[in-house]
Amino acid sequence: MAGRITAAKSLRLLTSSSAQTLTANIINTAFGVVTGVATARGMDPSDRGVLVALILWTSTVATFSVLGLDESVVFSSGGNADRSRSLRSGLSRHLRNQVFAGVVVVLVIDLAIARGQANTTLIAAIALALMVPLNAYIQLKFAQLRVEQKFSKWNLLRLIPAGVYSLIAAALAVTSNLTVASGSGALVLGTATTALVARVAIHDSRGAQSSAETVTASRRYGRRLVLANIPYMANQRLDQLLLGLLAAPAVLGVYAVAVSFAALVQIVGTSVEQVLFPRMASGYLDPRRIPRLIAGVVFALCVAIVPLAIFAKRLIELVYGGPYVEAERPLQILLVGTVMVVVSMILTAEAKALGRLTALLRAQLWGMGITAVTLFPAVYYAGLSGAALSSTAAYSFVAVVLWRSRSRSVEPNLSRPNAGEIQ
Repeated sequence: MAGRITAAKSLRLLTSSSAQTLTANIINTAFGVVTGVATARGMDPSDRGVLVALILWTSTVATFSVLGLDESVVFSSGGNADRSRSLRSGLSRHLRNQVFAGVVVVLVIDLAIARGQANTTLIAAIALALMVPLNAYIQLKFAQLRVEQKFSKWNLLRLIPAGVYSLIAAALAVTSNLTVASGSGALVLGTATTALVARVAIHDSRGAQSSAETVTASRRYGRRLVLANIPYMANQRLDQLLLGLLAAPAVLGVYAVAVSFAALVQIVGTSVEQVLFPRMASGYLDPRRIPRLIAGVVFALCVAIVPLAIFAKRLIELVYGGPYVEAERPLQILLVGTVMVVVSMILTAEAKALGRLTALLRAQLWGMGITAVTLFPAVYYAGLSGAALSSTAAYSFVAVVLWRSRSRSVEPNLSRPNAGEIQ
């Protein structure tokens, strides 16, 4: 049968697409480092703080303004490009309302942050509101590429906003022209450039709108996904947030070093999840292959983290300096926890693709509870190593809960058009 895809080929495609995505994520991380250095060297701490606050709040609101509709398009389209276009057309009215609300929220928050600053900073705060509609447009365009499994083009386009922003910020810093206004302008320009390129590069013929029932179901999926993602995002920072209340700033500073090193490993999980979800949602990967995928990823990660754990002290001293070598043991523990985070990311992609969002929310809430209950006593008895152990226990529990939830059903998702084409 011409259209059939063997399991081995499906895994090879997943591996190659994940490798491309990992490369793009690493490059975007490097762009972030360039931007961080440029703003640190080109601005005084006060102005840099204002710029960071403006960008942080704007990007957060812009993300939530989409309300998971980009992921719901991927889920509901089942790999069918025409269905994806029809669904996006049907969602457009609802998206416009959400974007308008997001713009209002950004204006209120950003103007409050910029209050008392120069007029140019106030103008920058207003201009940043453009990020909300631009981000919504880009994410729905990118959803089309993920539905069509065009990961190479998707990854190339994802490099544009961070790349343009970092290059302009670096040039402004070198010429001593980097300000809150010019930095904000660079970010908006990078995002607008991405939207323009996406409009030209992504074919988008208009079809009939999806039925009201389909649109309603897709919006419901998006809302439930956002609800499940909130505790997930909180879990990634909850240990540091609580430690900031419990310990002196210097202690948190040391622990943050361990977290930053461990986060490098987590990029692997993020990359796999970004590819695995659309492939499973389109029916290109049998859920029964997930255990094999997890085993392979865990083995590769263990091989990678062993030298990092052995030479942790030297690496920390080389990058951050002698005062931070106390982060060695927490880092070694967090590396184990990060492996469990990657496992939970793979299981999260599966849960999203099969619509098991209640199980996903339950797992993340359990993780938050474990951290909240165990962090304080763990730090009291074991210091920073206790904080790392608490987080590792929470990450492990999330993975276990997600694994147990999948055991209820491991059949292919036959609601996807291509599910029956996998051998």
